[in-house]
Amino acid sequence: MNPHLLGILSITLSGFFLASNDAVSKWLLSHYPPGQILFLSSLGVAVTAGIVTRTRNRQAIRFNNLPAHVGRGLLF
Repeated sequence: MNPHLLGILSITLSGFFLASNDAVSKWLLSHYPPGQILFLSSLGVAVTAGIVTRTRNRQAIRFNNLPAHVGRGLLF
């Protein structure tokens, strides 16, 4: 597959998943407490990161600039 087409497809899918996540979160907030949704969302991220780490080695989630990541984490 053409790398440019793959990049366009990746960006389009990521936008779709981001919008879907936002819509589902807003819908769930009308039915469940925010703390419960935040906990389950964080749990889902932790489980996904664990699966990726075990199946693709730690190199799959490495980062190159630790101070930038720490600063971004402190801002958000």
